This record gives sequence, structure tokens and C-alpha cells, in this order.
Amino acid sequence: MDRVIRFQTSRGRDAIFYDGYSYWFDRRAASGDIFWRCLRDGCYGRLQTNVNLNQPMVRGDGHLHARNPEEGIIRPSVARMRERAATENTPIPQIYQEEANRLSYSASASALLPMLQSIDSALYRARRSNFPPLPRTLSEIVIPQSLQSTESGEEFVLLQLQDNNIMVFGAPSDFDVLCSASHVYMDGTFAACPELFRQFFTIHAFFGERQKIKFYKKQFDVLWPLDFCQLRMYALVYK
Repeated sequence: MDRVIRFQTSRGRDAIFYDGYSYWFDRRAASGDIFWRCLRDGCYGRLQTNVNLNQPMVRGDGHLHARNPEEGIIRPSVARMRERAATENTPIPQIYQEEANRLSYSASASALLPMLQSIDSALYRARRSNFPPLPRTLSEIVIPQSLQSTESGEEFVLLQLQDNNIMVFGAPSDFDVLCSASHVYMDGTFAACPELFRQFFTIHAFFGERQKIKFYKKQFDVLWPLDFCQLRMYALVYK
């Protein structure tokens, strides 16, 4: 007997895959049995299981489409992507690539896996579900306590003016790196900046043993960003 595979839809609804078809939760009977409805719109396929998803029993007039065995691999894989997007800080493209690599054992499933561009909106929506909404004005900016320190417990918000015109982020240990660095690099950008601010200013330095990356057959040293400043002003003035 085919195994029942459980997953969640993009809208967070309980769903299962069985015998080449996908179903979403329909209702629960007084006896505890669960009734499932085919995920395809307009399809009459129905399934009944007990509370442990055992003893599946096909109900209704049957499906209006052919079986798709790969759905039992693809849908749970996409559901894992959404779950990871909501619970991890791993970049969305990296999550997609890692989950896609897990399907390498099935050439047919890998070929049918949706492209990132077709599901990235759902993944980013899942990620936003665990974060507060973006502020529309400077006065609405409130940094949650969980985001005010690093994973090692260091304070991360170095400066936040009362009117939020200037915000500076970085760990105190970063200053030790800056003080010991032979060269410090600074850069301000206006293009890649949060909407409420006009400038994003960063400070970089080499940290520990220099690392290199290869780009177009050339070797480049890796600079580590240490401090970040978001500014409403157009320039920094040093005295």
C-alpha cells in the first residue's frame, strides 16, 4: 500500500499525498475520520483516512486528471522550503538550492520542480510572517529586543537617535578589529538603502588571515563589514 505523505499548502492548510494524488483537509467526522479533497480545482477526487492517516479509502466519483507520482516529492519539498524560510535566516536562494539538491536522486522530480522565480513570492511571504511589518515613518521604527544583540550576546545597536534620523549597528568587538587593522575602508551608497533613509554607510576591514575569492579568473581579498549606519543626511561631516 502506498504511503501517505503529509505536507502544508502555501496557505498553511494541511494536505496529504497518496497514490499519485494530492488532497487538502476538508472536514473531520464525529468518529474522528478525516475527509480530504483533491487539490485540483473542480476535481471530484476524495479520500478518507483515520486520525493517524492509516487505512486510506478512496471516495467520490474519482479524479478528473491523471496521477502524478512526482507530486509526492515536489510538494513536500516546496513545503520544507516555506517552513525553512519562516524559521531560518538562510537566504531564500540558498534554501531553494539546498532543497533542490535533495531531489537529485529523482531526475523526473528535479525536472518538474518549480523554478525559484515562480515560488519566491511565497517563500518571502513566509519569511515576513515572523517579522514585524515595515515601518512607514521614522517614528514607527521599533527594533525588537531579539534583534538588538548578536548571536554571541553582544549589543548590536550602537546608536539610535530619538528621531531615528541616524542609526548605527555593530558589535563592540568590531572596534577591536578596526583599531588593529592596518587599513579601514568606508563606503556610502544611496541606491541600496532602506526606503526611509537616504544613505547607507558601511565600514570594512580585513579580519584575521586574509581570505580570497576568485572572480573572472582573478583573486580578490575579502573585506568584512563591521559597522553599518543608516542616515537621513546626505553626507557625514568629520571634525
